[in-house]
Amino acid sequence: MRVKQLPSWAPVGRSPLDESVNGRLPCEHLFTLRGHPVEMEEATGQARSSGRREARHQENETRILSAAREILLERVSADALPLREVASRAGFTPGALYRYFAGREDLINAVYMDALRRLGEYLGKAKGVTASLRLEALANAYLAFADERPQDLVLLFESAVPTTEWREYVKVAWPFTIIIATVEEGIAGGEFAPLLDLDAAGTAYVVWGQVHGLAMLRAGHLAGMAGPFEAMHAAAVRDLVGRLTAGTDVR
Repeated sequence: MRVKQLPSWAPVGRSPLDESVNGRLPCEHLFTLRGHPVEMEEATGQARSSGRREARHQENETRILSAAREILLERVSADALPLREVASRAGFTPGALYRYFAGREDLINAVYMDALRRLGEYLGKAKGVTASLRLEALANAYLAFADERPQDLVLLFESAVPTTEWREYVKVAWPFTIIIATVEEGIAGGEFAPLLDLDAAGTAYVVWGQVHGLAMLRAGHLAGMAGPFEAMHAAAVRDLVGRLTAGTDVR
């Protein structure tokens, strides 16, 4: 069985929020209005027309991404993603896809980057004046993402990463790098104690793994079930962070 693989992770210090889907940068002003009123009126009309074209382009891109995402969630291997089926579900001819994406790899990368961008929006709201509060906020944001966007979580993390080296992975695996940085800060400041003989990356892995386990239960086996999950998740996160602060002066 072939294992579906993710594209390369974003480098350290960057997130999918730093660039838009498909590598496109946010649009800047296409021109400056200046000079004669007639010229300004023509430029305004051009701007409106350009804005409508951009909106249509974005709408079509979104339809294509949604179709590809739907097919990948049906456990289709990424390297076997059928472009004809993507085009059919999105309401395009196969050739029309190439107006928006260079090919299969470009489309697959865009699908994963879109899901990572959504995860980044959740994690970007996680704030805290101390490492322990920030780690709690990150964990709760991750669980909220699993609860509200379970399919994106499944899409992102039921795939093999493109590296087999742990040392490489911990340097580039966003958003894991955020968790590692938070744990490192807590250890350096005396707020956290490493678990057993693990370093910051190993300690962060234990924390993330337990939070991710709760997230995957919510995204899969317990998806759609009503229950006191918010309270249970909050208790689990407090317990995890509490274990890191045990043995330090921070309680």
